Amino acid sequence: MENLTGRLAVTAFGQRDDDKTALIEEINRTIRPAQPATADSVYIGVLMAASNQVNTQGGCFAREELAQLAELVVDSPVLIGHKKNELPIGRVFRGEIINRAGVPWLRALFYWHRSQANAEEIKTGIDAGIYKECSLGFLYAKPECGICRGDMRHCRHRVNEVVRLGGREIKAFYYYKQIERVLEISLVYRGAVAGTSVSTLAIDAVEPSRQSVGHYELRRENSSTALLTITLADVTTRLRLLNFERNGRGKQLLCEDASCVHSRDSDLILERGRVARVKSCRDELEFFGELLRGKYRIKRKEGGV
Repeated sequence: MENLTGRLAVTAFGQRDDDKTALIEEINRTIRPAQPATADSVYIGVLMAASNQVNTQGGCFAREELAQLAELVVDSPVLIGHKKNELPIGRVFRGEIINRAGVPWLRALFYWHRSQANAEEIKTGIDAGIYKECSLGFLYAKPECGICRGDMRHCRHRVNEVVRLGGREIKAFYYYKQIERVLEISLVYRGAVAGTSVSTLAIDAVEPSRQSVGHYELRRENSSTALLTITLADVTTRLRLLNFERNGRGKQLLCEDASCVHSRDSDLILERGRVARVKSCRDELEFFGELLRGKYRIKRKEGGV
């Protein structure tokens, strides 16, 4: 395959008719609201709520607990500032674990009704980047010491105490174990772990599809690998693609690393181990990978770089 260089246009997930239909069906199937949701009656948001990194309290989640949280978070209320004496502003209808720059993250999709109090203010604040961090409220039974694996309430280690381990110094931390329940997710002024985020999806059927425009270069390195360089919204990401071979459907490419391409409207996710199909021609370069369990297209434009 020849090297390809050109402009690209990426349509965010939630803007195609089948994406919108699938999201609305999932809300109605999972939450079962008395008044079924429609594309023009709800807003949908995305919460990057927790990772496996140590937070400001010295605690963190192992991958197994993150997977458990993805199940427990479904049907949890979304609050403001962990104020449990106030009614929720939304409700989670999907939880999943995604790789974000090589780090596992709990991603939760939630919705709120357009006619509820302050619905437009909430969306405006999220889209403007004012409401941009979140925090998870949950119950657990055991803080497992990350140093000795004992119960940190009884072992000799203390949170943030500097300990020499394996020839290096680290701060003592603990794992959240025996998680019992997710109480809520809140929009907060500062998340307990760096990197939490809040964003919205465009699912309004009457809005035209928005596209993020950038550039790509697909360069063959040898007979088995290729390098895809994507520049989108001034962020450049390089993906090394393996298992470069031809079959009846075209080229089979396997992404070496879990990577994120950040744009203003969406996050494009290529998951480790996911097989993507590339079709090369004069007009377009097509990738089929994960974008909130959907598909996305990178399309070559006239007058490429």
